[in-house]
Amino acid sequence: EDEAKLSWLLEPLPVETRVIVACNRQKCPPKWRTWPTLDIEPISPRHTKLLLRHFLGPLHNLLVPDQETVLSAESRNSTSNPLYTVLLSRHLSRDRDPSTLAARIQSSLRCESIGTLMRHILSGVKAIITVSEEILKKVFCFVFVSQDGLVQDDLLALCDLTWISWLRLRHILKHHFLIVVRDGMVLLNGPAVRSVVEETYLQSKAEVASYRSLLITQLVSRFKSGHRSFQLHEELTHQFLSCHRVDKNALEEFLLDTDVILDTLVCGNCPLLLELWSKTGRGKNDIALLYSKLASPQGGSGSASRSSHIESYRLSVLLAAISSFAVEFLNSPTKGVALARQCLSIREEVLDPDHPSVAQALHCLANIHLYLGQVDTAVQLLQQATSITEDALGMVSRQMADHFCLLGLIAKKQNRQDAAEQFQLRAISTLQELAKRTAKPVMNQAARSVTGALSGTAMSLAQGGVVASMQAVKTMNQQATLFYVQGDYKSAEKLFLEVLATHRQVYGDAHTEVAQSLSNLGMLYTDLGRFSEAEPLLETSLAIRQQTLGGCDKKVLASTNLLAVLYRKQGEYTKAQSFYKRSLSIEEKCFGPNHLNVASALSDLAATCYHLDDWKKALMLHTRAHGIYQDTLGSNHPKVAECEHNILLCKQQQEQ
Repeated sequence: EDEAKLSWLLEPLPVETRVIVACNRQKCPPKWRTWPTLDIEPISPRHTKLLLRHFLGPLHNLLVPDQETVLSAESRNSTSNPLYTVLLSRHLSRDRDPSTLAARIQSSLRCESIGTLMRHILSGVKAIITVSEEILKKVFCFVFVSQDGLVQDDLLALCDLTWISWLRLRHILKHHFLIVVRDGMVLLNGPAVRSVVEETYLQSKAEVASYRSLLITQLVSRFKSGHRSFQLHEELTHQFLSCHRVDKNALEEFLLDTDVILDTLVCGNCPLLLELWSKTGRGKNDIALLYSKLASPQGGSGSASRSSHIESYRLSVLLAAISSFAVEFLNSPTKGVALARQCLSIREEVLDPDHPSVAQALHCLANIHLYLGQVDTAVQLLQQATSITEDALGMVSRQMADHFCLLGLIAKKQNRQDAAEQFQLRAISTLQELAKRTAKPVMNQAARSVTGALSGTAMSLAQGGVVASMQAVKTMNQQATLFYVQGDYKSAEKLFLEVLATHRQVYGDAHTEVAQSLSNLGMLYTDLGRFSEAEPLLETSLAIRQQTLGGCDKKVLASTNLLAVLYRKQGEYTKAQSFYKRSLSIEEKCFGPNHLNVASALSDLAATCYHLDDWKKALMLHTRAHGIYQDTLGSNHPKVAECEHNILLCKQQQEQ
């Protein structure tokens, strides 16, 4: 549980970022205390002021000292929770009119808890949105009844919203911490928002059921249109289980979909599948019969076309999953055996009688016969499976270990304890040997011709079993990043060097993976102030990326920006300006002149011009960035306010 709570910190944080966690030190998870990026203590006046200054933005300059003191004190006294301070600051910052600031502070501070503050914020949001309150209600209610949020396309269809209207509304709701948008999914931002939505809009179970029914209709429509995803399966499953009155035909069609069957059975959710079927009113015999109808090959398995072979093999995978389910959960051993034999027949015809997948089908059939107490038949089938696997994969494979495990169970049923133990030991030794054999870099033929054999530290790692494959090198790189985030720069540097050495041995000196490793190491040295070591690494990384990826690529852009940051940190603003100009040029070519990325590049370039005392140029760049931000994000966005502040500074310098 502690690891799950910390998982969001595994992504690299900006170097100068700290995370403030306000909690009871005695009750906080012990692993949290080892993270150098965390301040774990009850929220202090200093922390409150930091949060106020950050989230109020330019509005903070309009506060008189007494107002800041009152806000800081009330934030701590009300909840001792940073969320209260963040919500309060965001709410106040939506309107930068100094004449109304005192009144807005006074009305906001009447809210003594996060819940009451959320309700106050929601009432303020209703006054500034451009859509009707009915649409706002629909947005909140549909997201509320969803399990893990809604896809934005579904939400727009349910609420009859255009994308333009939704983008404006989404910006307001995100700004006030009412929703979050993660990977295209819209979610309510925490339990406090859910509680406020429930109290405000969903006061009866009938209303919840009504919204759930409409949501199911929309999701089923998307499901039938062929826009399938695991997330859609999960959401529909949750909605069908939560709904008291379901459309039985729609649910049955959902349950007979091959993707749904495989997703559910492969994950081992057989009881869940039975619970869903119970809502259709079908008995176990009916369910088994319906599944049997899915067994008819479509298009003929004997066709020579590649596509028909793929479909037939996919059908065999479905049959293997259904066969065990029919035997163990539907009490239909006859149908289960028939389905498993049909799976075996298809694989023998489509693949080859000596293919490892045929051995898997034999293993599945043997397992069913063993479950039914037909031990002799199970042994015969398993012997065939073992022979095929040995010829195809050798004695050391995961499939062979599975065969040994099942042979051990058979021996145990026959009261041959010594034989059962021997088979179990063989299974364990097979897995151990498999682990040793795979503890070497897995390389394609081209890589083998380049490398021959690894040398130096990469070879010692491979012999020690640390680098199991190139995937393990990726894992090692992630571990280095983790050390970097934790502040263990020595360990991070060591692992980054190992990854770089391995990538050079496997890919050569001019590969994009090598460029990435050079970039990681250069970024580390930049943050450590070892600029002379960072510069050649970042320059080489940029050269490789330009040569292999061309001039208009996001990785080329990343390398260009890293060099700009390197020179800016050294105070070499002329060199930094050169690279920021190159970044701006790439952004404009890739995204056009009015994209948000272009606005960010303009701001970076303007900052270097400011340090070079070229305030006229800086003013022009900030003004252009301000126009892009305002047109794209609206006049109330913090980026717009930041640009206005920078424009004011440039004008003041020009006047002096």
